[in-house]
Amino acid sequence: PPPPMSSIYSPFFDNKHRFPWEVHLSTSKEGYENLIFTLILCFVLHVFLTLFFFPVLLTICTNYRYSLSTLNKLSVKLISTLFDLLAVAGAVKELVNPESSLFEDPIYGFSSHSQFHFSVASGYFFWASFTTLLFGSSKTYLPLFHHLACGFIFLFTLRPFLHHVGNVFLLFQASTLILDLHAVGRIIGAPSSGTNRTLRLVHPFVFFC
Repeated sequence: PPPPMSSIYSPFFDNKHRFPWEVHLSTSKEGYENLIFTLILCFVLHVFLTLFFFPVLLTICTNYRYSLSTLNKLSVKLISTLFDLLAVAGAVKELVNPESSLFEDPIYGFSSHSQFHFSVASGYFFWASFTTLLFGSSKTYLPLFHHLACGFIFLFTLRPFLHHVGNVFLLFQASTLILDLHAVGRIIGAPSSGTNRTLRLVHPFVFFC
């Protein structure tokens, strides 16, 4: 196998070390369990952020009470942003320096790192599907189809399947991260802020890279 890129870059990419949020998963069953845990966690976070966290935070910081619809949108975007960050970091780490088992079998090789991040991705996308179906308009069938497709695709990787190259799909969340941050600015009423203008300029570069 080629020399690990961690020796070229940084111990950050060393596959012997896990991210602080990462849980070691050793079987497909544990991956399915983590998927369910992620799905439940997203629902709990959604309720907590919408009904408790943002109402208190925004009232203190702005002395203005936002509508429940606005708080709901903020909660969805915050959870999406957190997932985007987790997905991109996880994908980069595994693509730069994959676990040795993936060199031996790139198709069906098992990686605990990928198993964790793929199960989180699947759980997140199933939550996003439900949220889109519940709060979206009649024009949201395309996002709904996208979320469901991604949820099932990452579900199938837990067998395991494509634990190396599958991380490329997680990298697509880098572009989504820019869109989610931009959406936050629009939701809170600052669509033309300097930050949002910068995000609009950065997005095409991130998307095509």
